[in-house]
Amino acid sequence: MAGEDDERRHANVCEQSPWPGVMKEWGWCATGAGSLHSVISVLQTPQVNTVQIDFDTELEKLRLELREIRGAYKLESVDASHQSSLCYISTADTSRHYYPVDVIKQVIDSMSFAKLNVLHWHIIDEQSFPLEIPSYPNLWKGSYSKLERYTVEDAQYIVSYAKKRGIHVMAEIDVPGHAESWGNGYPKLWPSPSCTEPLDVSSNFTFEVISGILSDMRKIFPFGMFHLGGDEVYTGCWNVTPHVKQWLDERNMTTKDAYKYFVLRAQEIAIHLNWTPVNWEETFNSFGENLNPLTVVHNWLGPGVCPKVVAKGLRCIMSNQGAWYLDHLDVPWEEVYAEEPLAGISDAAQQKLVLGGEVCMWGETADTSDALQTIWPRAAAAAERMWSPLEAISDQDLETTVLSRLHYFRCLLNHRGIAAAPVTNFYARRPPIGPGSCFIQ
Repeated sequence: MAGEDDERRHANVCEQSPWPGVMKEWGWCATGAGSLHSVISVLQTPQVNTVQIDFDTELEKLRLELREIRGAYKLESVDASHQSSLCYISTADTSRHYYPVDVIKQVIDSMSFAKLNVLHWHIIDEQSFPLEIPSYPNLWKGSYSKLERYTVEDAQYIVSYAKKRGIHVMAEIDVPGHAESWGNGYPKLWPSPSCTEPLDVSSNFTFEVISGILSDMRKIFPFGMFHLGGDEVYTGCWNVTPHVKQWLDERNMTTKDAYKYFVLRAQEIAIHLNWTPVNWEETFNSFGENLNPLTVVHNWLGPGVCPKVVAKGLRCIMSNQGAWYLDHLDVPWEEVYAEEPLAGISDAAQQKLVLGGEVCMWGETADTSDALQTIWPRAAAAAERMWSPLEAISDQDLETTVLSRLHYFRCLLNHRGIAAAPVTNFYARRPPIGPGSCFIQ
């Protein structure tokens, strides 16, 4: 009888939906306990937090068992030719604005609904240092306040919460250029009181602190990759700080040489802790031939970087800011969807070096009040792009195919308590312009 009740309930969902065709297309009218129903139950329901799941095993089973999901989405095998085995979303920029743990949980829940499977947690930056580091307890004196901090237990809980939803957490400390907040607890990390970033490249204490931070964070973040930043390093004040200038002269080094020295030394620390280092693309643009071969280069400045990276045998993550920076509110969903991580890469072996793409939601103008509606629904457009094979999406008429799915997905997010903004807003995260059904837009 329970099975018959379930079948009637699924049928009613389809009949009552304003878009039964979309429901059927996405497989949400399936009855019984089929594989697709299991995928949705395991990966997409909030109740999953009460279940202990080995996601590596379960996701591999699903990849092998399923042939089609949501029309163009194909999960055939772990090394199939779909776009990405890893997708990303950089949402938890908790230095510019503190996000309470419950808000980060909402981000994680919503990511799981769209199959985004790596949360890039940009925990620390020049504005604040909110994370507890037991080895150097004064570091979180750089937080905005005592109420805007994450304990070790908070961070461990977030990682565990994400794992139960099939999501990895890749943490980041952005060195040497985005670290002014470190000196609030340890002023010796600053070259001088008037030169508060980049960190002091001439001091061994700087690298002792980095080693301590990474060692403590390794106990929290089990994911195999760690982001070391390396972008926007303005080295001018190294040249005008006497003891740093002396250190450079004694080694016959320019400030560019010192930048390279800093990045490579930080990479060595991460690799020693069994992490694969991820660095922003400026490191590749400045001294790509010297980067450790394990390096994953994270593109952001513009298109055409990943082809150069993979041609050198390094791996790449694509986040072209012109399309995939969600804090750029004037970028419409069509441009997000049209961005192609494999553009300019025709060699199959080199395509495999593109690990995935990341839609980034930086926090300068977003906090608890508007973060989720800034992320959604545009992030879902990128998720479909990354999980779809090229041939399934290259010739689509976006207005007649993709748009209806995004409208419906946005409504599903709203029904699950996720504050997703309307799809076709001229300016992202704005509310509806008038009354109406969520499903008829």
